[in-house]
Amino acid sequence: VGQSADRLFESEAARKFTTYVKGLGHGGRAGPLRLKLAGGTEAVLSLCHLPLNGDNFSCTLSKPGAKTSFGGDGRDSKTGLADRDAFIAGAGKIAQPSDTLSVVDVPGLSEAVARLSEAEAASLFNSIGAAIKSLGAKVSGRLSDTAFGAIANVGVRDRLAQAVSKALEQGGLGSLPVEETLVSLEA
Repeated sequence: VGQSADRLFESEAARKFTTYVKGLGHGGRAGPLRLKLAGGTEAVLSLCHLPLNGDNFSCTLSKPGAKTSFGGDGRDSKTGLADRDAFIAGAGKIAQPSDTLSVVDVPGLSEAVARLSEAEAASLFNSIGAAIKSLGAKVSGRLSDTAFGAIANVGVRDRLAQAVSKALEQGGLGSLPVEETLVSLEA
């Protein structure tokens, strides 16, 4: 963060990185890209230039083949949705400027699930995953222990939050707040 590309990457990789950054308009995405870090280690980078984020870029950087906190095969084992890294990679490949990113966060979900039996927790996450999949989004995923995301080009507004709320209600956790953020990917 805050370092020049020349300090972070080997010279050829720094040129590639700079080229990608300069080519990204608002709402643009690139990656996953394989680049060599300054120390010679290979890394995978994905970039996103969100429309309402000024001149700032969002990046993910990981080791090739590294397992994510959700298991490493691109799927969250509890919900069956894409994990965070697979979601970002999928979004980078298929999202269009006409799409909308919907992110839902459920504050207190981890604590509430900790009070459930193992079977109840498994059923809840399975229900959340099924509800989100039923939306027919281009890509959807579990982004963290408490957050879920989807990208679609029509009808996303409030649907992700409604699907998660309904699954929580069915699992006996209907009192948990569900906070949704919508971001148009249009430049």
